[in-house]
Amino acid sequence: MNKVCMKTVFAILILFPYVRNQVLETDPVPREVFLTEGLKNPVIYDPDEIYEQNKHLFCSDSDEEEHAEEIMEDAQRLFLKYVRNQYVFKFYEQYDNDTSLYFKKCNGDKYIGKIYTKIHYPHKYNEVVKTLWDPNGEKKYNPDFVSGKVIRAYNPNLLMIQQRYRNGFMGRHRYLYAITAKYEISNETTIIIKASANINDHNRDRKNSENLLIKSANSYEFDVYPDEDIAAGRLSNMVVDLSGYVITKKKDFIIIAHVDSFHDNHPVPYKWYKLAKKSERLGHVTDLRDYIDDKYTYCPKVGAISFTF
Repeated sequence: MNKVCMKTVFAILILFPYVRNQVLETDPVPREVFLTEGLKNPVIYDPDEIYEQNKHLFCSDSDEEEHAEEIMEDAQRLFLKYVRNQYVFKFYEQYDNDTSLYFKKCNGDKYIGKIYTKIHYPHKYNEVVKTLWDPNGEKKYNPDFVSGKVIRAYNPNLLMIQQRYRNGFMGRHRYLYAITAKYEISNETTIIIKASANINDHNRDRKNSENLLIKSANSYEFDVYPDEDIAAGRLSNMVVDLSGYVITKKKDFIIIAHVDSFHDNHPVPYKWYKLAKKSERLGHVTDLRDYIDDKYTYCPKVGAISFTF
């Protein structure tokens, strides 16, 4: 191979420093994300939605807002490393032709998951973004989700949220607080990231709530007015160390790359069970896919031809 060819190959390798997904035919994450060194000043995506509905929760404390921004800057830097495959993830499971799941082990017995899936309705890109950005959006497709709401509104693309989940058939509901941010990379790519911070919710039974991945999330204490059931210790807290989505619109489909790492205060002795619970949580992104599919696929009576909107 001559020097010109070698330089060309080397340039390509630098331009695409990631491992291609085993299931998706195209790159799961667009080139713009890999060329992004830092996501500053997120662009307003839809000012008429979540922020407008929660303007009464606007936080005027500039010091608190600066700490929220710092946490999100650290979170997005780490998130982009995971998305860019700067860390090695091992293949775990293939859900179907459009969905594959990976895990990376770190910090002892802690695992970070990553899943890719396709939604075959590219014209519903905006709806997918809105659903994932809405703290109560999971209620549309996740059977384990109870409710979500905004606690603080720092700006249209930076919020503090609370979310609640069912914990088994008889278990107490679990809840989390997190700082979340939205970044518009282009008209066809959006990134949404959230991470739990050191938030004092006055839960008398609250256990360890340290973020194990984002150290800056532990350095500043946010104080919130508690819900009655949380203050009474009737719910179990959980921590999202890091969770995020890259949503990309292609010609024929939408690709979602989802990274997620969380923990609660219930030790799990078996690796297989731990990975099963984490894969179940990650797999809810396929529930979103099925929700969109069911919503926009018209199924007439038996024998007739179905069609999509």
